[in-house]
Amino acid sequence: MAPAPVKLAAPIKVAAEALAGLPSSSGGPHREPETHRTVPARSEREHERRLQEGLGLRDAGAGRPAPAPAPEPEVEATPEPEAAPAPEPAPAAKDLAAVVAGLEKGKTFQELLVAAELDKELASADVSLTILVPTDEAFAKLPKGTLDKWKKNKEQLQKALKYHFIPGLNDTAKIGNYRTAPTAAGPELPIKQTQDAEMTIDGAKLLEVNIPASNGLVHVIDKVLVTKK
Repeated sequence: MAPAPVKLAAPIKVAAEALAGLPSSSGGPHREPETHRTVPARSEREHERRLQEGLGLRDAGAGRPAPAPAPEPEVEATPEPEAAPAPEPAPAAKDLAAVVAGLEKGKTFQELLVAAELDKELASADVSLTILVPTDEAFAKLPKGTLDKWKKNKEQLQKALKYHFIPGLNDTAKIGNYRTAPTAAGPELPIKQTQDAEMTIDGAKLLEVNIPASNGLVHVIDKVLVTKK
């Protein structure tokens, strides 16, 4: 009689189930338990947090320490400017009589104005004249006795002096546009200009020009102007 077969199905099943929990020997990847793969230890997380705080990375946002704020520039106090002193008023312009009296080379002409009593007229604000003042040297070139003759005849002296008076304000630019200029004595003065823009008035050269006065202008000339007979 043949022996009864041994029943091994149950032990084999148990062994197979036990072997299923061991790592495979076929070379497949080794898998750690879920708890070791995803959750770091608390001590490691604490160490990482302290390291980040020590390096200033925890609040930097991009893994770099935040730049320190730039210091504000110091602003120097600007002193208030001192008030400028009030400008001195410009001196009042002198009248024609005063301007002629102040000419260094016009002493003879000034004396003749006083002798002819024309100095008061030239001091008036109602007049507007351009005066041609000959120099003292120019009067010295006149024929001997001419001045004495004029002084003895007031009317003749006034006429001789007024031949040097041009009505209105006439600077050199304006006079240069004339061929002749009227005078307070009546006769006109011939005016000429050379190619070099040198101007003469009845043959007299201009030495000083456009001297201002409150009631006119003064030009200094090198010749005494004498009316033609």
